[in-house]
Amino acid sequence: MGKKANRQRNIGKYFCVNELENQIIEKRMQESNLTNFGEFARKSCLDKKIYTVDFSSLKEIMSTIAQANLEVNRIGNNLNQIAKYLNESEQNQTRELLNEYQKEIQSLDQKLRNMLKKITEG
Repeated sequence: MGKKANRQRNIGKYFCVNELENQIIEKRMQESNLTNFGEFARKSCLDKKIYTVDFSSLKEIMSTIAQANLEVNRIGNNLNQIAKYLNESEQNQTRELLNEYQKEIQSLDQKLRNMLKKITEG
C-alpha cells in the first residue's frame, strides 16, 4: 500500500476485452510505437475528443416526414377519386372538388414548411 501512495497515478482503471478487441489494441499500440498499455490507454482516453449524437430531433423529423408522406398519399387517392368521378359523372362539380383539393394541398404545404423549419433550426 505504501508503494501505491507514492505513485503519481494511484487510481487504477480496469476493463475486459475480447480476443478481436485485444488484437486491435495491440495493432494500434504497435502503430503508435507504444509498448506500455497504461501509456497507450491514457493517450487514447485523454487526447481524443469523444463525440455524441442526439438522435431525438431526427426521430421528430422522421415522424413529420412520415406524416407528410401519408398526406401526399391521401391527396393522390383523392385526386384519383376526383378523376374517376369526373370521368363517370355527367354533372360537373369540378370547381367544388378543386377547391377541396386546393385546401388539402395548402395543408400539406404548411406541414412541409414546418418540417423544413425544424430541420433548419436543428
